[in-house]
Amino acid sequence: MIKDTVYLFLSQEIKNNTILIYDFMNVTWEQRMLGNFFVESKKYVNPKQSKNELWSLTVEEGLTKKTGRYNRSFLVKKEDKFKQVSHLNIVYNPMNITLGAIDLYTGEQNISVSGYYVVLRPLNEELVNYLSIWLKSQVANHLFKTFATGSLLEKQRVQYPTFSEIPIKIPEKQEANKIGFIIQRLAENITLNQYNQKSQSLTLNFSQENILN
Repeated sequence: MIKDTVYLFLSQEIKNNTILIYDFMNVTWEQRMLGNFFVESKKYVNPKQSKNELWSLTVEEGLTKKTGRYNRSFLVKKEDKFKQVSHLNIVYNPMNITLGAIDLYTGEQNISVSGYYVVLRPLNEELVNYLSIWLKSQVANHLFKTFATGSLLEKQRVQYPTFSEIPIKIPEKQEANKIGFIIQRLAENITLNQYNQKSQSLTLNFSQENILN
């Protein structure tokens, strides 16, 4: 029997050398696809007319607001399309998702991002915390690299049709919500400064034996 265990590792700086282990050995895991949990959102906005703030997505910092040093009129003078992102949407860069360019937007106000990015709307918001952590795990990254399409390694991408077919093993809803709740509470206890400096301190490492087999 495959041992289904989720480990929540807390760094020494975060919680006094404590390693919290959440064990799901006796929980039923179901094989699904990411398309069962997300649909692609393609709501394009005109930044010249919209009051949405312009945000970018980077591997290092995730979703970040364009700073004051950027001239908005310069950014939007091109005919590029911008997509609207709403509360609890997930955004990823198809070309850099294998490097970790994926993030959950938790703000309340709608924002705009490059039209090249893929914006995902969750079908069940109760599972967003769990899924957003899984999407940043090493297991998910391995799957992104496996499913990425493109003839050249540096030009491989994961567009939504491919993303939607990536398999995921997920526990029953009640247990998945528990994991999401734990992650959310832990994140709330980390100051913004600590989070920016130690974003790798809070890691969810899924058993690869469970996920990939």
